[in-house]
Formats: sequence, structure tokens, C-alpha cells
Amino acid sequence: MPRSSTNDDLELELEREPPIRRILQLSSRERRHELERLGIRKSRSSDLPVWALAALLVAAGAVAIVAAVTHSLSTDLAIGMATAVITVAGLLVAVLQWRAGLAEKAVDALYRRIALANQMRIEAFKGLKTDDEGVALRERPIDYRFFVFTEIDSLEYATIRYRYGLGMSGPIVDRAVRHFQRRCEESREFRATAADCAANGAYLQGTKHVVKEVVGRVDRAASGDVERATEASSPRGWLRRRVDRRHRKAQVRAQ
Repeated sequence: MPRSSTNDDLELELEREPPIRRILQLSSRERRHELERLGIRKSRSSDLPVWALAALLVAAGAVAIVAAVTHSLSTDLAIGMATAVITVAGLLVAVLQWRAGLAEKAVDALYRRIALANQMRIEAFKGLKTDDEGVALRERPIDYRFFVFTEIDSLEYATIRYRYGLGMSGPIVDRAVRHFQRRCEESREFRATAADCAANGAYLQGTKHVVKEVVGRVDRAASGDVERATEASSPRGWLRRRVDRRHRKAQVRAQ
């Protein structure tokens, strides 16, 4: 069956879609790899307590099972082994509950930070009869830069907690990255100010790298959109579209 031009256009748009926007459609492993391309990685020790307790639980359980099958343990020793297994299992459950509590607090704190950034944006535009960020940057540069700093702070908060396993899961840190990327897509002034604030601010190197990557990707995508729009409106672009239509018709007739 021939593919329609609508399907072709849809596939082309998906190919052009920035990688960050496709993260939610990916599996957990693929999402982690996408975040790693931005320089957002978990430290190797972030999940160490959970894996250590799980390993102890498996080892203790295995020893208890082998001993029970071979009858090589006395009653007192078997009771002690069972007690050790239950203790390790209890510690594992406690650690998991602690991490769940951290995750809940991290999510709440992230949304409070986003709300604070929105409030800072309102302050930057207070009294201005426009929503043009270029005007806000010229008329209220200090308020506007505070707004941008607040957005970078939220991004750094999410990435640090994710990196060290402090209750920030992949989908939530992805939410923070997409929020920051959206700000960048909405305004050239925001991108330029964010790049300057991150480069000259007292941020961690990881945060500076993430901001640089996101701003760079949005800049490249914006430049590509301008180039494609310019080419589409030119005689060369018109000729290319006409050739493509003829090629599609020839493929349909051939099938």
C-alpha cells in the first residue's frame, strides 16, 4: 500500500522533533540514555544501599534454604538465620519507604520552585503592557535575570537530586528539563540570558553543561526552522516540492 503524503509529513515532523520531546515516549532505559546525552547521569553509589540490602537478603535466604534442605543447621542456628533474613528484609523495606518519602518531597519542592519562577516572571512583567520578553529584558533587566536564575535553579535542583539518588526519578527530572527547554523555545532572549547566567553564575559544572546543551539544541532547531522556511519560499524550494510530488506519483503508479 502506498503511503499518503499526510503520513510522510507526519513522519518528517517526528524526525525533526527535538530529542528532549521524545523522552516520554521511550522506555525507562532509553529515557535514561537520553538524559545522559545531556550530561544528566546518576552516580554509581546512588542506589548502593538498596542493592546492598537486596544482595544480603538473597544471600541470607539462599543459605537458609540450603541449610534447611541439607539439615546441616541446628534448631537454634536455623532460628538465628531466619531472624537475620527477616531483619534484612525489614531494613530493605525501610530504605524503600525512605526513598519513596524523598521522592514525594522532591516532587513537591520542584513544583514549588516552578511556581516561584512563574511568580518571578510575573514580577518582571509587572506594569508592562506586553508579554514580549525582549521588552522585559530592556525595561527590567534585574527582575528578568532573577526570573531566569530561578528557572536554572529549578533545573539544577532536579538534576542534582537525580544524580545522587535523592528521590528524583527519571520522568520527574525529564519534566524539569522539558520545562526549561520550553522556556528556551518561547524566547530568544530567555536562551541568551540563560546561557549568560549559567556561564557566569556559581552553578555546578553539570548544570552549566545541561543549560549549554539545551540552549544549543533549541538554537540549532530554530536556525533549521528559519532555513527550511526560507528555502520553502524560494524558487528552488518550489521546484524541489514539485519534483517530490512527481516522484511520489510515479511510485504510486509503479505499485
